[in-house]
Amino acid sequence: MSADDYALLGVAHGVSPETARAAFRRIALRLHPDKNPAADATEKYLEVTRAYEAILRASDKAAEADALLADPLADLFGAGWARSFAEGSADPTAVMEGARARAKAELGAADPMAAFAADLGLDDEALADMLASARLGDSMSDEPAESEGNPFKAYFDTLPEAERGPMMALFEKTFPAFLARELEGAQLEAENAIFEEAVARGALAKRSALPPSVDQAVQGQVELINAEAIAAFQAGQYVAAADALTRAVALDPTNPSLYGNRSLAQERLGRWAEALEDAESSLHCDPQYVPGYERKGRALLGLQRYAEAEAAMRRGLVIDPENVELVELVAEAAGKAEAAKLDIVRAGKVALGDGTASASSSLPSQALR
Repeated sequence: MSADDYALLGVAHGVSPETARAAFRRIALRLHPDKNPAADATEKYLEVTRAYEAILRASDKAAEADALLADPLADLFGAGWARSFAEGSADPTAVMEGARARAKAELGAADPMAAFAADLGLDDEALADMLASARLGDSMSDEPAESEGNPFKAYFDTLPEAERGPMMALFEKTFPAFLARELEGAQLEAENAIFEEAVARGALAKRSALPPSVDQAVQGQVELINAEAIAAFQAGQYVAAADALTRAVALDPTNPSLYGNRSLAQERLGRWAEALEDAESSLHCDPQYVPGYERKGRALLGLQRYAEAEAAMRRGLVIDPENVELVELVAEAAGKAEAAKLDIVRAGKVALGDGTASASSSLPSQALR
């Protein structure tokens, strides 16, 4: 990709794909060898075609970068908060405390962490202290945290003048998405801590000990259909397997293995959202159904939600610590989650141009917790 590519099409840098396409069509009609008798017509036509294709690839990368760099924290922290941290015009601790207070006021009694615990069967008052320490964005004390200075400004103040501007631009582009990932990780860790408590207290076992929902005759039909689905799956007929399991679910909607098997069939078909829905249904039926955590993790991997995938499969390991497949999948998800952080920096480079900083450049790593 170079400035010459845009010049060949007579368009500006960052032009939309539609505008580039219109420009290419106009030039292609004039240069096409079938219409242009010049000796170098073919060469010129191919040169313009390559330029057009390069512009489209650059446009796709820019769109991907914009999506990856979206700032989900702007509503909490205010517009331009990353730049204000870097320049020192805002105190990060004060901004975070303000965001915590607003989030707490907006949530009121609708505490998502308490609801998560209650869904696991942990709704007793003994969990109050644990929930207070685990809630994302909450504090163990009502006293405002003391500011320890601005580590971001301190970092940028150490840079040579020539590096400060480009690095600050890269920070402004990438840190919001990076911090959002860090906060998501903290949320998932808090939820998993509550999950471990539920397992330790036997709350999941109580939820799993439900009476059969169908009589023996219906159960016999379900087993036959499930066997049909397994045979279809083994033959690589995943659509047929999913369809058969849909019939089985209609007969017994409380059987976790039916949802789990259908989730696997959906996964093989690349239907990640459907696979995730079925995995979650299997765990709703039985929160101790370990394959459900593996299925959920695989679906989330397919959806490129790597941190969530790792967290889901770690819950399975709480119940079955010796599950080798889950151990391997957790390592895979963790690796992809780390790689996704580097992708944020690369996306920042795409958004700003290649002359800013390398993907391995040292940015301030302090995360607000």
